[in-house]
Amino acid sequence: MTGERPLDGLDDVTWSSVDGAAVVAELRELAADRGSTVALDDLLIEDADYSSTEWGQDSGYGIDAALVIRFLARIAASPVSDLTRGACFQLIETLVNAPIERHGASDAELDAKVDAVRAALEENGTTLAGLALPRGSGAHEPRWRGIARPLQQGSGSEVAAVGALIAVGTFRGVDRFISPRSGAVVADFPARPRQSRALPLDGLRVVVATPGWFSCDRERVRVWHHRDGVWSAGRVRGVVTALAVDGGDLYVRTPRGDVARCDAGTGEQLGPAVQVPGGYRNRLHPFRIEDRRCVVLLADKTAHRLDLTRGVVLEPSIENVDGFLTWYRGGLVLRSGDRLRRIDAETAEEAGAPIPAPRAGTGCAYEVDGHPFLAIGEGRQVHRFDACSGLPAGPPLNGHRRQITGVTAGVVDGRPTLFSADGSTVRRWDAATGDPWDGTPLPTGKMSGGGGDTVGCADCRD
Repeated sequence: MTGERPLDGLDDVTWSSVDGAAVVAELRELAADRGSTVALDDLLIEDADYSSTEWGQDSGYGIDAALVIRFLARIAASPVSDLTRGACFQLIETLVNAPIERHGASDAELDAKVDAVRAALEENGTTLAGLALPRGSGAHEPRWRGIARPLQQGSGSEVAAVGALIAVGTFRGVDRFISPRSGAVVADFPARPRQSRALPLDGLRVVVATPGWFSCDRERVRVWHHRDGVWSAGRVRGVVTALAVDGGDLYVRTPRGDVARCDAGTGEQLGPAVQVPGGYRNRLHPFRIEDRRCVVLLADKTAHRLDLTRGVVLEPSIENVDGFLTWYRGGLVLRSGDRLRRIDAETAEEAGAPIPAPRAGTGCAYEVDGHPFLAIGEGRQVHRFDACSGLPAGPPLNGHRRQITGVTAGVVDGRPTLFSADGSTVRRWDAATGDPWDGTPLPTGKMSGGGGDTVGCADCRD
């Protein structure tokens, strides 16, 4: 086989899941430096049932799509134009990163798809060596086979460690609590009005914010408790324009512009309020500086830090900020373009060089032996970084078959543990070693969470 004859063996392929004659015709067009991969893409991508997830893609690929990779690679290595070569590489990227999990498919069927993709990539490794597959790729990684099975399956794009449980939900908030060991559902949160948001507090408590009838930007707050298998709602805690939670406390912004911390059980204000000028209707992001309770507000790409223990706005503000990702003890992690900035929470100074993360969508902080680390969900992988140096802390964690939408961390039986969600599965990893959950529940033990939405981290900066 040489680059002069890229389609040798094409007619010998046994096609079972696609229109083989049409695929062969399109590949011959490409080998002749004509046409594009658009028609091929339509032939290879099949419908998939992702009705149980709001974030999953609505298509997957037929198992024969993996067979096409070897011919696309050969065509790309043959004397064709840069346009054709680029089209081949682009379609290979699409196939490698396409969803491979169909609801109702057996483990053997999923394994066969992954094995086929991996074999095709290995066979053509030399040709594809220059192909920079996205950092979010990983569908062909063998680590998940028989090892990184889902801890829990079902709709859920967000996760949070709360006490001894993991809260799972959607963009509207928590809808169930699961065991961090077996993934079994401990309690389902009841249905609520469509526009409401439900945020998990410590233990089996949930705060629900429901927009008012006459003003959608004003929400009424009610705290729910779970006792003896029954959910019951407490009295309304007031009207707010922004709401966040940290442990058992509520962080609220009132219609007057005051930002304050309140006890979720009694509604009592804890410490002084900070008056914020109008126009700040973005989310509140709690963090801590030692034992001081603080929040970040974002407005016009500027991050403002409020100290709710002292009742002051901290100066200076932080400019050119696109989003708040997480915090670790002593530091904030903010998103600016395709990079993550580590900011000293006290001084607002840069705490090192930015971390390149063009596809970072979610993240959390955790600690191993008192040292802080970051877990960043990027594409289909969880990337770990040393929070102090910004350097990678081990290889990416592979196993998800669609984009990761939520990451949180806790401590299970003394081991720092990561949990990640992709819209239809929750997976678990040993944070220190990167080992995925192998399907065996851990012995009974307690789980604790803290810093950011996760575990508080020791400040190890000089």
